[in-house]
Amino acid sequence: MTAEVSDQHAASRRASTGPQQADDSSWHPLLRLLTVLAEQRPMLLATVVTAVLAQLCTIGATGIAAWLVGRTILAGAAGGGETGGLALLGGTALTAGILHWLHSWVSHLYAFRLIAALRMKIFDGLERLAPGRLVQRRTGDVVATAVSDIERLEWIYAHQLPSVVVALVVPVAALVGLSFVAPLIGLVVVLAAVVLGTVPAWLAARAHAQGKALRAELGRLHADVVDGVQGLRELVAFGAGRRYLRGIAEVARSLRGLHLAYGRRAGLENGTADLIVASTVVVALGLGVAAVTSGTLPRAWLPVVVVLAGAVLTPVMQVVSTSSAVGELRGCAARITAVTDAPAPVVERTDARRPPQDLEPRVRFEDVRFAYEAGGPPVLRGVCFEIAPGEVVALVGASGAGKSTCLNLLARFWDVDGGRITLGGHDIRDFTLEGLRGLLAVVPQEVYLFRTTLRENLRLARPAATDEQVRHAAMLAGVTEFAVQLPDGLDTPVAERGLSLSGGQRQRLAIARALLRAAPVLVLDEAVSNVDIENELLVHRTLAELRHGRATLVIAHRLSTIRAADRIVVLDEGRIVESGSHDELTARRGRYAELMAAGQIERPR
Repeated sequence: MTAEVSDQHAASRRASTGPQQADDSSWHPLLRLLTVLAEQRPMLLATVVTAVLAQLCTIGATGIAAWLVGRTILAGAAGGGETGGLALLGGTALTAGILHWLHSWVSHLYAFRLIAALRMKIFDGLERLAPGRLVQRRTGDVVATAVSDIERLEWIYAHQLPSVVVALVVPVAALVGLSFVAPLIGLVVVLAAVVLGTVPAWLAARAHAQGKALRAELGRLHADVVDGVQGLRELVAFGAGRRYLRGIAEVARSLRGLHLAYGRRAGLENGTADLIVASTVVVALGLGVAAVTSGTLPRAWLPVVVVLAGAVLTPVMQVVSTSSAVGELRGCAARITAVTDAPAPVVERTDARRPPQDLEPRVRFEDVRFAYEAGGPPVLRGVCFEIAPGEVVALVGASGAGKSTCLNLLARFWDVDGGRITLGGHDIRDFTLEGLRGLLAVVPQEVYLFRTTLRENLRLARPAATDEQVRHAAMLAGVTEFAVQLPDGLDTPVAERGLSLSGGQRQRLAIARALLRAAPVLVLDEAVSNVDIENELLVHRTLAELRHGRATLVIAHRLSTIRAADRIVVLDEGRIVESGSHDELTARRGRYAELMAAGQIERPR
């Protein structure tokens, strides 16, 4: 793939800014996810086979029992002469019980594997889209998709899909036998099964609309709850807790209304199906009595044909019951495929390779142009600058000037629209995404810590790091200073999002991660904007140690950090307008001096 083709592809991929809803007016999302079933084909086959055999044995046992009842009534005795029939009934019932148990075990094992496969598919999609395509998705809504939508979808694939096969196979087998005994009753049951199977189609459009609205509102409720929990401190501080709770209650009331409407429609479908089955049994009884009276049906077989008429329709009833939830399931599938099938903001070239081991840490932006949306306002306009090995370059500019965009393009969270970025003389698009990002060590402004130990949070940067390497990085970054005061040192668990630690402590952990990664390119993205003087000095000391042999890009507003750079590059409305040292830029009285005068660059207090 040429650079030009890649540029066009990047622009087309940004025609929209978030995961797009699949065409949920069709069955495509639900059918699209059937590909996951192919990965579990043996388990699916075992689930279907055990379901069919179990249902056949159940109907067989029901028919034998009905035949024995008829024989007993005709004989006027307690059935003592039916020892063989009772043995057959007992054996069939026992076999049915064993098969039902086996089906339950196999189907649940299959279900758990299917849930795992679907969640891995979701996570792969999220990883592929992050962070560019997820900025407009609420965390709670994503969680709802990955948890409740998948569990709901698993229900149809793992438990109801086998029922559909049973509804197709078992009635046919039973009807073949019924047709030999009472052909007319068999025909009536066939017609009833056909009518019964069409019931879900009567209100399909309404079911789909209700299901789509229900899943969307459920996702909204999840998102509101997660937002409320994450922002609880602010809600309490501003006395907004009650007001926020009223908003959640309003969403809950809306969801309740949708559930009631959904239930009324599903109840109508199920009630209609029950009426069809009951009517079929009554008609079968009438026809059976007429056949017995005319002598075309032995009396002992009357209970058999009546019971079988109802039993044959039972699997079809299960499918109808499942179909009443198909609208909701299509909504779930559409929300899932909106993540799994959404176009990624960047695509790895087919001939992409891993970076060479001896790569020179030299970064070049060559006439880089970029807009977040196709046809949208440009964010970068012909940006050109270089970071040599061992050099520290600070990017400075007002908010929205394009500083963070440069970082996002360097990490290939997005692709350039024009120009190119090189690392060691190689276009970064020539490298695999994993290989490229392995060359970068980023110290972000907002440090995310996972709910695990300090040690494992550090190993995020380098999973294969030894304990000694982790300890050394922690010592250099000043993590050891506060870790020794914790109950288990580096093995102390961290609260969710690292909220049990101060901002400065979290920043030290981010620096330790960068040290442990030992990458040739170091990026500090507002790394000291939220820390005190002590931690800022630590960052500067660490930067002095890390810069040797590395290309270092600093995005900052603090003058002390900016002055520590070898060169300052000033961005304004996506263009580089100045470049030089602090003293040189101050003397020019250009854009840099304007930023300082306007307070966009923080002076020491």
